[in-house]
Amino acid sequence: MNEVRIQALVHMARSLGGESPSVLSLTAAAYGQRPGDEATVPTGFDPSACLLFEALVEGGYLVACADGDFDADERRTFERVVTDVCSGVVPPPAIEALVSDLQTQLVEDGLDKRIAAVAKNVARKEHALEVLRVAVLLAQANHDVSEDEHTVLGKLTTALGLSAAELEEALQDIQRGLASAAS
Repeated sequence: MNEVRIQALVHMARSLGGESPSVLSLTAAAYGQRPGDEATVPTGFDPSACLLFEALVEGGYLVACADGDFDADERRTFERVVTDVCSGVVPPPAIEALVSDLQTQLVEDGLDKRIAAVAKNVARKEHALEVLRVAVLLAQANHDVSEDEHTVLGKLTTALGLSAAELEEALQDIQRGLASAAS
């Protein structure tokens, strides 16, 4: 993938929130500050924000794996986009570890259980819409959305309680954004 497309994806992901920071950016800040396994949980720590961050990333990951071939190049691009969108608040090793965990969970649980797990961690409609937009955005990482990716996006849309029209709107919005970034 070329650098211009990566930067366009990063810019679009950061701007999903419009004038305010995107849900992905906000939850990345919480995820980046989560305590280690043996640390005391700090006052003000929001574990639900961390779960939402993981859901945002996993939604995109599941779509990226839709064709059954998530090779090393795709993984590096995926991790780079997520790391760059987070503006460094979640360091690359943490993103790599999260993607490794997502890979293990997908192998153990299968696609449908993982989609249900993503949906379970999304309580608000605006968060569901952002999970969908992030998944669409990451599906565009390697250009057009394939039929397999569209199928996974459809399953994710249903699990999140969203409509097919909302999926199509997200697809069109992301495609328009990438087209304008390319010009």
